[in-house]
Amino acid sequence: VPVSEDHPGVEPAPCGGTYRSPVSIHLHCATQGASIAYTFDAGPTPRWLLYSRPIPLHPGKITLRAKAVRIGYLESREINASFIIEA
Repeated sequence: VPVSEDHPGVEPAPCGGTYRSPVSIHLHCATQGASIAYTFDAGPTPRWLLYSRPIPLHPGKITLRAKAVRIGYLESREINASFIIEA
């Protein structure tokens, strides 16, 4: 869910979109007990980060990858969204 001056964070943007800076992304998982991992890396061995608070996006083209993770369970499928953040 992107949050900016023009978008109050009411609707998700599953595929991304173009937004004016400043923008933050709020991630949500409906599965109780699951955590969310995210990365901006595109390579085969990305550095996954644990989501704990809204993610600020800086001007430029950004691809965000995210998945739900829970110890003892399979990871969810990965979701990708591309954002263009205008200054």
